[in-house]
Amino acid sequence: MRRLKRTLILFMLLLFAVLAGGCGNKDTAANDEQKPVPVSVVKVEKGSVTNNTVITGKVTARAEVMIIPKIAGKVTRVTVDVGSKVKRGDLLVQLDTTELNAQLKQAQAALELAKGNAVQNDYRIQDAWNNLKRMENLYKEGAISKQQYELALLQYNLSLNTPTEAQVKQAQANVDLIKAQIANARITAPINGEISVKNVEIGELVGPSAPVLTIVDTGNVYVEGVITEKDIPFVREGQKVKVEIDALGEKDIVGTIAALSPAADSRTKGYQVKVKIENADGKIKPGMFAEISITTQAREDVPLVPKEVLVARGDKKVVYVVRDGVAYEQDVTTGLEDEKNVEITKGLKEGEQVVILGQNSLTDKTRVVIKE
Repeated sequence: MRRLKRTLILFMLLLFAVLAGGCGNKDTAANDEQKPVPVSVVKVEKGSVTNNTVITGKVTARAEVMIIPKIAGKVTRVTVDVGSKVKRGDLLVQLDTTELNAQLKQAQAALELAKGNAVQNDYRIQDAWNNLKRMENLYKEGAISKQQYELALLQYNLSLNTPTEAQVKQAQANVDLIKAQIANARITAPINGEISVKNVEIGELVGPSAPVLTIVDTGNVYVEGVITEKDIPFVREGQKVKVEIDALGEKDIVGTIAALSPAADSRTKGYQVKVKIENADGKIKPGMFAEISITTQAREDVPLVPKEVLVARGDKKVVYVVRDGVAYEQDVTTGLEDEKNVEITKGLKEGEQVVILGQNSLTDKTRVVIKE
């Protein structure tokens, strides 16, 4: 009996211990559920946000002109080298004109002779005319025969047919041609620019078959690229763009959209865009790689939050708004976004606090504590 009583007491003590342990665990769980979750927050602020599209391409010159001699000749002078800056009209290459100068003297002498012959012929025509009129009067008076009159008429007509005027024109044309050849022996720059290719040296024979120099006009340079049909409605000629050229380490160059294709390319389905970049100092060289950032849409004075605050809930986007130590789940509608921020078009107001760190572990109405 005494042993049974002892066993019963031990059983009751063990049962009490088990029940006490269970209650303790429940109390601990309850305490854990009530413990605030540490989070970091940011305020909803108003600001500006833009959408940008980026195109890339190689820099091209405004103009590129190959200099090809108009006549054949021996080079006596070259005034430029690769990289030389030139202005329109500057002498680039001079060809030998010794033979042409001699030809010009001969042609000018022939022209003077033809002009002298023409003057003499004018006198002969006048004499023949005077003789014809005199013989005509004598014939009317019966003082000479018809045959004598007709001979005077023939002499006059022959004087008119002397090709002295044509000879003068031909001689003048020959003089003009040689003068043009002498002028063409002086090869000058047709545009302002920079020498990019040089294929000529003093003493060489050159001609119209091959270029001797190439000039590029880099006062303005261009970059061409393609934008999508989604962006084309928001891009216009004259719009300012940002240009980055890695080779120069330049990120703040300003360009201007100079031209837009009116129709999409049948192969790429994109629209060609041409950007002009001022290059007065000549630092930007044709062939350099450039990246163009074009603003397609912009919003001013709109509620913005960092992208990180957004949490995906199925097909919805939510944020957690903290009020009085409690995080409330809030559906939001977003608009434009850039590299850091996103526009909130519905669901938040300026000044509200939203969770930026710890939001992925929250549910609606979770108690939180804000960490500084």
